[in-house]
Amino acid sequence: MSDLFSKRIGSLMILSALFMLVLTGCVNEDDPPAISVSQNEIFFDQKSDATPVQVNSNAEWKASSNQTWCRPSVSTGRHSLDIKVLVDENDTKFKRTAIITFETQGSNKTISSIIVSQEGIDVWGNGETN
Repeated sequence: MSDLFSKRIGSLMILSALFMLVLTGCVNEDDPPAISVSQNEIFFDQKSDATPVQVNSNAEWKASSNQTWCRPSVSTGRHSLDIKVLVDENDTKFKRTAIITFETQGSNKTISSIIVSQEGIDVWGNGETN
């Protein structure tokens, strides 16, 4: 009888080990980091202003601008978040452009960006700028 008992215990241990092997084999690897934004281009007149943008991500991210007059309202985030793109008044007659870059953190970085354009002062008084 102890022989039968030992065989059943042995069979149960083998089945348990196989079950654990199947479970661990079914675990998905984490998705690679991804990031996107609701707008790829934003246009402003010469006034100080803000516009909403949705950042969609499955990872931690950071945002930065290549110009001081244009900036994201939030510089870091985790997963999806509603932010604003802020611009200062353009007191020159020249149109200007900035790029806001959103970059996931970690070893497999992904990037998304927004091109921001802002008109200069209307020096002619007719809606035209140089």
